[in-house]
Amino acid sequence: MFDGTSYDHWKRKMKMHLSTMHKKVWEVTEKDYVILDEENQSPKDQENEQCNSMALNTLYNALDTKVFEQIKGK
Repeated sequence: MFDGTSYDHWKRKMKMHLSTMHKKVWEVTEKDYVILDEENQSPKDQENEQCNSMALNTLYNALDTKVFEQIKGK
């Protein structure tokens, strides 16, 4: 859990955890991606969306409640 302290330690652990879930999960976390047509997504777009959701879920679950409340609207 990230409680607002030891960020570098937590970041390194999260990077490893996300990349072991699937290489693509870390890639969409580290780099931005763009979906040009929301109504007609390509298979790659759908994969990026799924990996992004997996990463967000993992990151949100790894945050202390107080930290989550501070960042949830951003």
